[in-house]
Amino acid sequence: MATIAQEKRFCYIETMSVFELKRLMLHRAFIYSALPPSSAFPGSAGQAGALPFPPLETEGEEELAVFAAEGLVLMDRDDGPRMQAYPLPPALFYGRAAAGAPAGRPGSQNSGSTADAAPESSGLQTWTLEPGAYLLLQWRPENAAEFREGVEYFARQAWWEDEKAEGPYFIRRLREDGKTATQIWRRRQLTRP
Repeated sequence: MATIAQEKRFCYIETMSVFELKRLMLHRAFIYSALPPSSAFPGSAGQAGALPFPPLETEGEEELAVFAAEGLVLMDRDDGPRMQAYPLPPALFYGRAAAGAPAGRPGSQNSGSTADAAPESSGLQTWTLEPGAYLLLQWRPENAAEFREGVEYFARQAWWEDEKAEGPYFIRRLREDGKTATQIWRRRQLTRP
C-alpha cells in the first residue's frame, strides 16, 4: 500500500514496505567464490542500526551469505519463527561473484544442504546454489531494522502458508540499477500427490 499526499501540482508517493513471498524454480546454478578471511564479514560489528553487510559498490556485483537454519531464525512453538538477535550468527559461507563470472571454478564446492561448519574451519572455496525449487523474498533494506523485518516476514509467511523448506538460509545481495537488492532464499520441499 502507499499513502498519497498532494501539494499544489505535485504528487508525492510515500511507499511502505511491501513484501511478497515468491516461489522460484532456478534453472541454472549460481556459483560464488569465498572471500578471504580478512574481508568484512556479515554480522561484524559496525555502526549501530546499520546493515550487517559491507556495501556493494559495483553494478552487477553480488554476494552470498549462507546461514544455518537454526542459527538465523528461531522457532517458538507459540509465536512462530523469529530472526535471531544481532549480531548475526557465524555464516557457513560468505563469498562474491562478479557479473559475467564463469560458471565453474576450481576448488572445493558445496551445493548448500549439508555444510554445518563455521567458515574459518570449513575450507569451502566456492558455494553453488543448485538448480531447483526455492522460496524467495526480495527487498531493499536500508538499515538493520528493515533487514530484520524482511527476514522475519520471509520465515513467518512461509510458516503461515505451510510451505515446507529445508537447509540453510541464503542471503543474496546484488547491485542492480544503482541500488542494492537483498534476497533471502531457502530450498523448497516439493510434495508429490
